[in-house]
Amino acid sequence: MKDGWVFEGWIYQHGKAPLGGPVSTQRLRELIASRRLRANDLTWKKFTKNGESCFSSPVTVAVAIATADRD
Repeated sequence: MKDGWVFEGWIYQHGKAPLGGPVSTQRLRELIASRRLRANDLTWKKFTKNGESCFSSPVTVAVAIATADRD
């Protein structure tokens, strides 16, 4: 992301549980492997700049991991 926004990590939600994160892409992989998250759970990228936060549109954890591998 341009204009000084810094990626802080992934925010995620498993079912109706409270939001978790921010976590790294590697941690998302670990949460999937340990079955604490499912591939179809939702996640958002969190960015910060000058004390402000910005979030991406939600995607599934599977899409997030696949996309992160291409970045």
